[in-house]
Amino acid sequence: MDTGLYLGQIITSIMVFDRSIKGVKNLEYVNIFPYTQANDRKIADLIRAGKIDEISQMSETELEKNDGYDFRVVKFLDDNDSLRAAIVYDSDDLWQDPQTLEVFFI
Repeated sequence: MDTGLYLGQIITSIMVFDRSIKGVKNLEYVNIFPYTQANDRKIADLIRAGKIDEISQMSETELEKNDGYDFRVVKFLDDNDSLRAAIVYDSDDLWQDPQTLEVFFI
């Protein structure tokens, strides 16, 4: 997949999820993990605790395994230059566009 297209899909997904966000700048990947509800909760708790740097250093071996469903953690500046993070779900099996599950202030 074209990287620019994929980044555009993530940005669109973030703005659809949280309609108060009118723009996304400096989008950066933090890490990618296997998707399970337990992994999602663990990563969301770390983001809420302000441990985004810890997330970037984590290995997927620290989390539960799954069968081809992933989520990415990204960080970005919104249209007010507030630093934000998002959890974005993706599935290679479904060939779907990425879907934002949660957005956080960090």
